[in-house]
Amino acid sequence: MTHSKKWSIRIFFLSLSIILGLAAMGTPVFAGIKCEAVPGAVTIGAQAQLVPPFAGTPFWRPESAQWDPRSGSWYVSNQHLLTGIAPPTAPSMTDGYITQLNADGSLAEQNWVVGLGDPKGIRILEGKLYVADFNDSIDVANTAYCLGGGIADDGVGDNMIVVIDIATAAIENALCVPEPAEVSTIDNQVNDPVVDKKAASVYVSTRNTLPILQGLETHVWRVPLDGSEPVPLQVDGDDTPFGIRPNGTLLIQNDLVVVNGEGKFYRVDLDTAFDPTQSIVLLGAWPGLKSLDGLERDGGSFLVTMNEAPTANGGTGITKLARIRFQPDGTVKEQDLCDGNSGAQLADIGINHDTRVVAIPQLNQIFGNKITFISLDNVPELD
Repeated sequence: MTHSKKWSIRIFFLSLSIILGLAAMGTPVFAGIKCEAVPGAVTIGAQAQLVPPFAGTPFWRPESAQWDPRSGSWYVSNQHLLTGIAPPTAPSMTDGYITQLNADGSLAEQNWVVGLGDPKGIRILEGKLYVADFNDSIDVANTAYCLGGGIADDGVGDNMIVVIDIATAAIENALCVPEPAEVSTIDNQVNDPVVDKKAASVYVSTRNTLPILQGLETHVWRVPLDGSEPVPLQVDGDDTPFGIRPNGTLLIQNDLVVVNGEGKFYRVDLDTAFDPTQSIVLLGAWPGLKSLDGLERDGGSFLVTMNEAPTANGGTGITKLARIRFQPDGTVKEQDLCDGNSGAQLADIGINHDTRVVAIPQLNQIFGNKITFISLDNVPELD
């Protein structure tokens, strides 16, 4: 990377840090339109049955969607059975699956890859699909780092990154992440990954939803693809440098961006991520955006989903997709693009950068089970 490119990235993030600090004085703009009502929007999937097991078709709790330009397809992770109801057993850790969609969003294959446990975030790089999963059906390559043993069908699940070859739809590798899952609630699991080709590693956040666990074991891990020891990114003396519930991750050249459940943005300079000083920077908290989840980029803007807890839990219950743009002159603009349906959550979005189409999973056992596709050309652009 040239010095000019490196400095341009640093200037971008310096501006971002200043802007987010000043943003507390501003008020976000609320669009109020449902994602399914955006002009030209296409939604596929059916609301779940209103009786157990609350099955959806073809999606069952879709958590993440990603576009693959090589195969010309979308891929969607399905968590399947509702987690958090009861302690997991071996069967409940093997019912997750990946769905393949055509470029227009139509169904190609519902059960494209099966045998996953609780698949959440997915990312694609050079013909491989990387899945953050909690699983008991897959033998892993780095068993030394598996807290549950890393042995398939032993009744004890492990946090792992599952690697799928897209051309053959075959699971070709799995790597444990030594994050201790909270088995009684099926919580504290790996969540959103991003793939770093330069470091030959996956960076993945951990999922933590229960208030009693907030701040505990909420890491971002570096998982080497060669099977060597995974390492949490942390500052000396601080085991939780990404705050409460780190979630969405995004790689911008050699900088890792992480958003969390408090509405905060963090940046990690991966060139110095293993220096004792640890270059993990809190960029700031954006007012009105809490419980941040999916994270993508469109030109100079961040696209992010938000799912705030209902009023009974101290939040507004708002779920939405927003765009944040940080201007070169030091100003910032935020545009709410669309809202989720009542009772649904907007999860990990994906984007086709060539067509500017965004895939928005609506994750909820009863009110979701849908993917809505919108074109960024059909929503207001920031001035």
